[in-house]
Amino acid sequence: MRWFTPKTEVSLCGHATLASAHVIREEGLVPSIEVITFMTKSGDLCATREGDTFEMSFPARQVQPAANNEELDRSLRIAPIFTGRYAVPKGDLYLLEADSEASLRAITPDHQRLISAPARAVIVTSRPSEQLTGYQASERTGIVQCRWAENRVWLGGRAVTVFRAHLLV
Repeated sequence: MRWFTPKTEVSLCGHATLASAHVIREEGLVPSIEVITFMTKSGDLCATREGDTFEMSFPARQVQPAANNEELDRSLRIAPIFTGRYAVPKGDLYLLEADSEASLRAITPDHQRLISAPARAVIVTSRPSEQLTGYQASERTGIVQCRWAENRVWLGGRAVTVFRAHLLV
């Protein structure tokens, strides 16, 4: 499996992987108890399904503590309590921790400024007030169950078919 943006190829896209696994299952292309394994530039990505929930295994990235990236902080309008960095050849990936869920939800990035910030990608998160559950705090929200096992990150969630189309060639 490979993923492309309008400008470049990316080494990992969880949303597209989940969508692909969902379609493969919905169309009956593999038995429901089978593990679907995608071969990618990030290594093998496995997807399993239990009821209406998918769980996918991703490689764990070891984020190293880093100095605050002031341009990134200004672009996101945040004062993070932790800044982590993961170096890749095409640019650094940053993980910022907000001081609370409320602060995380209140972020209103300056997208124009963010484009020129010295980061290939950035994730902003906060410590949960309950269990280890990811919440995508954007216009299209989503819930992601998270667990760590065997040096892999396992993410679980539900997928929904939004539309079907037939392409005539």
